[in-house]
Amino acid sequence: MNFRATTNRIFDILTRRLDGPLMVTIMVLAAISVTVVFSASGGDTFDRALGQIRNFCVALVVMWIVANMSPLLLMRLAIPIFLAGLMLLIGVAVFGETRNNARRWLHIGFVIIQPSEIMKIAMPLLLAWYFHKREEDLRLADYAIAGLLLIVPSVLVMRQPDLGTAILIFSAGFFVIFLAGLSWKLLLASAVAAAVAIPFAWPFLHDYQKQRVYTLLDPTTDPLGAGYHIIQSTIAIGSGGLLGKGWLTGSQAQLDFIPERSTDFIFAVYGEEFGLVGGLLLLALYLVIIGRGLVIAMNASTTFSRLLAGAITLSFFTYAFVNMGMVTGILPVVGVPLPLMSYGGTAILSLFIGIGILMSVSTHKQLVATESTGTAYRNVECHFTSFFRHKWLRTYDRAGVYIFTLFLGILLAGCGSSPKRGESPSKPAASSAKPSGYYLDDGPGNNLPPNLEQIPDAIPRTESLHRGANRPYTIFGKAYVPNVSNEPLRQLGIASWYGRKFHGQKTSIGEIYDMYAMTAAHPTLPLPSYVRVTNPANAKSVVVRVNDRGPFHSNRIIDLSYAAAAKLDIARRGSGMVMVERVFAGDKISPSPMSIAAVSNSVLPAVNATNSSIAATVIAAASAPISAASTPLVANNIATSPIIEDADLIYLQLGAFSSFENADIFRARMVRELDWNREPIAVLNKDGLFRVRLGPYKTRDEAAAIVTQIKQSHDFSPVITKP
Repeated sequence: MNFRATTNRIFDILTRRLDGPLMVTIMVLAAISVTVVFSASGGDTFDRALGQIRNFCVALVVMWIVANMSPLLLMRLAIPIFLAGLMLLIGVAVFGETRNNARRWLHIGFVIIQPSEIMKIAMPLLLAWYFHKREEDLRLADYAIAGLLLIVPSVLVMRQPDLGTAILIFSAGFFVIFLAGLSWKLLLASAVAAAVAIPFAWPFLHDYQKQRVYTLLDPTTDPLGAGYHIIQSTIAIGSGGLLGKGWLTGSQAQLDFIPERSTDFIFAVYGEEFGLVGGLLLLALYLVIIGRGLVIAMNASTTFSRLLAGAITLSFFTYAFVNMGMVTGILPVVGVPLPLMSYGGTAILSLFIGIGILMSVSTHKQLVATESTGTAYRNVECHFTSFFRHKWLRTYDRAGVYIFTLFLGILLAGCGSSPKRGESPSKPAASSAKPSGYYLDDGPGNNLPPNLEQIPDAIPRTESLHRGANRPYTIFGKAYVPNVSNEPLRQLGIASWYGRKFHGQKTSIGEIYDMYAMTAAHPTLPLPSYVRVTNPANAKSVVVRVNDRGPFHSNRIIDLSYAAAAKLDIARRGSGMVMVERVFAGDKISPSPMSIAAVSNSVLPAVNATNSSIAATVIAAASAPISAASTPLVANNIATSPIIEDADLIYLQLGAFSSFENADIFRARMVRELDWNREPIAVLNKDGLFRVRLGPYKTRDEAAAIVTQIKQSHDFSPVITKP
């Protein structure tokens, strides 16, 4: 009996400050998030999913601590938290660490923090405290002072630059001011003034911010650059249909078309795999949080609690609205994650702190002492609930909350569907106007060297191996064992490149990375060492010095410097198929003989489990002269016979792509999934398209039987063709 009483007591202590509806909803969202993050990370590793589980566990503990803090204590902490956050933002502006041309991080002792995240909570705390103190004699000047308090940190964050976080901080503070009774007439006048100021503010925007606006208006103007993200995400959401393609089977996500698919663009992955029904479920869960938050705000007993709860709730709506609008092309692309869905610890932590505040307000009903408690309640009544009692909501407070929640849901639903645009191919045509293929926070930099093509290749020489960088290591749960021998190496796979985001930072052996030098990163080659990298599509070749570790992506084998990628003609696309061959001091470096023809006659067994069959493939050390562009690329994981171009033979075309990289990724997927197949799967460059082809077959009936089998297992019908 004592044990049972003790257990009940512990359970009561752990749960008495938790709000049931909010708790159930966020746990369901957490489960969905882990599921989608696993799919977005490739579905072949649990590293990110486990990381997301850890993020939620830490956030839950912090949420419980905040939920057990009384609103009175939160009010006392408002000024210290705000001042600390403001000082840290000033510290970032003066001493902050610059990454990717943005100064957002600050070193404090042995940790690196991003102070702008603190302001997401500090701003509504301070303004709610301010209006609570001024509730008995609110004047227009009080709103002006509150606006100044709001603008200062927002401008500091925007100058980092971090437009997405600045929007969230500004909206959190603005909602407090609005709910405190700001006049509709003043709001309308401010909106008109802001619209008039747009032409004057335009010259002060950064180039990448202007590009986001251009892309919003017409993403097809740069389909492989700034518009690539929106185009691919809208294709993914639209292709999901009513019920979606199913978990782990979304082609846009699994074939790596969607950028940042586990973070900012996770809604595109979710929409493709779970369709409209899944999207409506997600909206319903968000509306439960928003509706419950507004009810908590309505029932709060003080001005501070009501304004704080209302602002946090509407800020949560802003999170979802901006992200969904960004992913579907309704709003410009900014760095705002999808709340409680995107991978990442900091954003989840700040959201759970906000939910903990809602729970604190919900479960702490005592009034904060004021000169006149009755006056305090009446003032809150006229400022807050008047919002729900305008002419279009002449009803009871609770009904007004529900109607307003429904209105917010309609806005979110509008962001959950893609706007109609002109038809685009599944992979847009190439654009020669701008560099592309990289995420918005990376790129080649603003001042490219004029003689980029004349930058000399690295010259292989004998160097001592770095002591620490050649030891076995583990990244994202995968173990890597560097091969420090002098064995030859030849790999075929996808190469990517890294630019200004890492420019000037230290490599694994302590050297400073120069994106305009001929260097590279490899997960297992000795550091330092040298390799020749060849683009089989155009036979261009460079020699680079490997001085860093990476990439740690399931379908990448090497990261090149921007200069090396540009000389290979893959910088604009962001990645490309390459041949990597190790070279040594004293080797006679000549144009690489490994061409499309050599690859086409090679059987490519997969390497070890640390790399996928798409990314890292060791091939025979054979060579052949460069052949016609129509020569097929064969890469199967089973023994095959050479492809014979016979007019009487039959082939199956599985797909056609405008880029070789996407065709080869699809080919590799078909090799993996059609494990019963005994015929070669090749990529054929014909009529301006890279065609993924299966065969040959001697008769049409034999080919038709394979078509039926593929249609049953993959829900698409290959096209029967001849050479």
